[in-house]
Amino acid sequence: MTYHIFLCDKEWEIRRILHVSPDLENDPENPIHPGVSLTALIENPASLTDNEDLDSQKQLMVLLRFCGRSAEIPALISNYSKYFLIILAHVRNEEDYRAFADLFSETLSWAEENLQVPYQDEYFEIQQMNNQLINSQRALVRSNQQLKQVLDEIRDANTTISLLERDELTNLYCLSSFYRKARKRLEKAGGETFDIIVLDIERFKLINEIFGRKTGDEFLQAVAMFLLGLNGADQGILARASADIFYIMMPERLKFYEILEQKMPAFFKAYPLPVRISGKIGVYQNADSTIPIEQMCDRALLALDKIEPQASSRVAFYNHSLHESMLLEHRILDSVPDALANREVNCPLSKANGLPASQTS
Repeated sequence: MTYHIFLCDKEWEIRRILHVSPDLENDPENPIHPGVSLTALIENPASLTDNEDLDSQKQLMVLLRFCGRSAEIPALISNYSKYFLIILAHVRNEEDYRAFADLFSETLSWAEENLQVPYQDEYFEIQQMNNQLINSQRALVRSNQQLKQVLDEIRDANTTISLLERDELTNLYCLSSFYRKARKRLEKAGGETFDIIVLDIERFKLINEIFGRKTGDEFLQAVAMFLLGLNGADQGILARASADIFYIMMPERLKFYEILEQKMPAFFKAYPLPVRISGKIGVYQNADSTIPIEQMCDRALLALDKIEPQASSRVAFYNHSLHESMLLEHRILDSVPDALANREVNCPLSKANGLPASQTS
């Protein structure tokens, strides 16, 4: 596992490098240095400067895309009185995850003792931090049960990222968090308009049935990474709403549904499963705060029903005609019980038996 741990002031200038993994210490391409602005190093500075959650939460995870780098790096940010404590970590496997859990726990323990008061340069020595981190590295290898206990304690003490708003499998927002964040975004939208997009993975149940739940989970994680990697994904809100349904709220100007429709077939075709996978996209346009966000999502879901299995386009839009059709269907279904009770509906059985409808029950 490779990682950086450093302090930024409230203007995002890197003030002090607390620790860096040995393989990065002498890397000439390492961009993390004191005096450099973190926002100048990344392509998505708005994820830091415009992130209102940083003011209200003690810990927060964001994805940073460094200039000239294709992959996004998860950054764990802890908010203190004058500084942000930031951990950048490349976690690649289960062993790295265990190492990161230990590193995270030890670092926060140190920070709670040393960063709760206004920070002063003379307040601590770097060597003190290095010694604590070295001690934590000596205990990196632990059993799975020990790891579970550590993580449970961290969650109970509210010293880790809030897992309640994230889908545990994909790390996208869960449905309730999507509704809350989308509602808040619409209330502050000003003149900006948004699309509510629903992605439905077709034949997903077949993947679970044939290849097992583990393969299905891995596929959903790959779909989440695919969505996060699309152009403009960092400007929207993405969630896994249910097993194979994803909700997306995007600025209308991006036409994100077109990007998704264009890139989706190649992703599904390249995914290493001997099953033909496809998806369909429902869109509710001109989202605004006058309609409940839940209702707009339901309307985008209704648009999915317009897409025929062999249709060339995999995108459908909710519109007034679809709304009227839905109301008409609802009125017809509501009228059927009364019509049957009043014998206003011809019964196929009466015709088959040569009896008038009134003689049948």
